Amino acid sequence: MQVIGLCRFSYPAAGGFQRIHETSEERRAYLYADARLTLRFRLFESFCLPSIANQTDTDFTFIILIGTDLPLWAKERLHTLTRPYPWIQIVAKPTQRHRDITAEVINEAITQKGQPALQFRLDDDDAVNVEFVELAKANAAALAPAMSEVPSFAIDYCTGFSATIHSDGLHIEPVTQTLWTPALAAVFKRSGDRTIMNFGHHKLFKSMPVVSYCNRTMFIRSFHTDNDSVRDTRNIVTTAALDDDMASVMKDTFGIDHDRIKQIWSDAYSIVPEA
Repeated sequence: MQVIGLCRFSYPAAGGFQRIHETSEERRAYLYADARLTLRFRLFESFCLPSIANQTDTDFTFIILIGTDLPLWAKERLHTLTRPYPWIQIVAKPTQRHRDITAEVINEAITQKGQPALQFRLDDDDAVNVEFVELAKANAAALAPAMSEVPSFAIDYCTGFSATIHSDGLHIEPVTQTLWTPALAAVFKRSGDRTIMNFGHHKLFKSMPVVSYCNRTMFIRSFHTDNDSVRDTRNIVTTAALDDDMASVMKDTFGIDHDRIKQIWSDAYSIVPEA
């Protein structure tokens, strides 16, 4: 079964943002501001990249969608960071409607036309368990007989951590939350039609069966001043600093090196959102 993941890295889509911009020029100015892109790289290198780079099963495609007009320095940095990992592909596209372009790039990556495909989305500031792809494939195969009469079904790994960055490094808090985007996957029996991006993640259960697994810690969702999801940012739980044991858990479970995080953020202020 082909597995395809999608990450949007400051792609200037028409729609798809909770922050409203009056014009495409305003949207680009916001997305491509040097300070914001620097922040997004810090987040990407802290969370998303190590978790994808350290997957135990690398037989999958992880697409990073960028705009064709992303500043050159950012394009070059992104290519440099991802070059060691051939399962990561950077795809540049001009501005289009959010759901249209995300579905397009997923369908372009499908090589096994008409066959089942497992798809997931991951924001550049979130992380998944390093066994996510391996487990999702196994669970999808195990569920297939029970799902034989439906065209698609979702797998929701709903246990993980909320995370914030502070002057002393990463702070976390265990959380169980259904249908958050990190560690949420969907199987489409006939690939090349609808994709996981055609559905709002919070309402996915209205469109297909969803099976939730809460027995493994499967994701990290970060909260910070540049979160687009304002509603969830207001509801953030209090996080606590890592001790040595939890730092080891971060490394083993998500590929995240806490010393590296401290280095990445050594010259930055705390980016904890206001309650």
